[in-house]
Amino acid sequence: PPRPDVVGYAVEEASTPNMLALREAVFPGVEEAPKELVNKLVDQYDTGLANLDTWLGPLLDHLRDARDETMVVITSDHGEFLGEHRWAEHPRDVYQEGIHVPLIVAAPGQKMGVSDHTPVVSHHLPNMILRALGERAESQLQHFPATPANTMALSEHYYDRGKFLIEPRWSHRFQRVRRSSINWPFKLIHSTDGAHELFDLEQDPEEQRNLFDQHREKAREMLELLTDTLGESLKPSNQEAPEVHLSPAERERLRELGYL
Repeated sequence: PPRPDVVGYAVEEASTPNMLALREAVFPGVEEAPKELVNKLVDQYDTGLANLDTWLGPLLDHLRDARDETMVVITSDHGEFLGEHRWAEHPRDVYQEGIHVPLIVAAPGQKMGVSDHTPVVSHHLPNMILRALGERAESQLQHFPATPANTMALSEHYYDRGKFLIEPRWSHRFQRVRRSSINWPFKLIHSTDGAHELFDLEQDPEEQRNLFDQHREKAREMLELLTDTLGESLKPSNQEAPEVHLSPAERERLRELGYL
């Protein structure tokens, strides 16, 4: 977390040891997250958000004179698990805590705001931005997918980091590919280990009640749409991945990012 004088209140300790402790507590998938530890991490997370807000304000103020010709898009690459569903950090899974992120769009010259709860997918944002640029960007539109009408919002999670796959205490939770699709208010989670789930996000936004068995017809309908979209990739594969040789520079870069 940043210095307390930046955000107006203090968080005394670094977040990394707390997040590692949360990982140790919840990754085996048996125990619920310790409340005191979660409360510390929530405070630290909120401090990070306050720091972001502190610096976002001056950036937007700087753009004020150019608002009639500036499009502003604020979003995030992922959420963060702070003990929910016995997970920590990101991405880990396709529950809402990991994939439901803010999306704030201000078109050039826009004066009034409106809320739209239609689920969208982040990889459709480049197309949206290019279309807003008009003729100047028409030649680039072909490279970026548009948001199809009346379709699902898809998210995917593939296994996770190698070090988690070989850790005997919790590797069983990572030996699968998870995909979610949202057809509001229902959300389907397809899992290659057969542990499929269906949630009503309107009635159960925290995804605590799996309705897969109670709503078989809806689950079947959404599974068929997912299969039509992804085809053979839904089936688990026993094929070995090709061996990849990394250069020393590539390995060092991955180490800097925390992946080795």
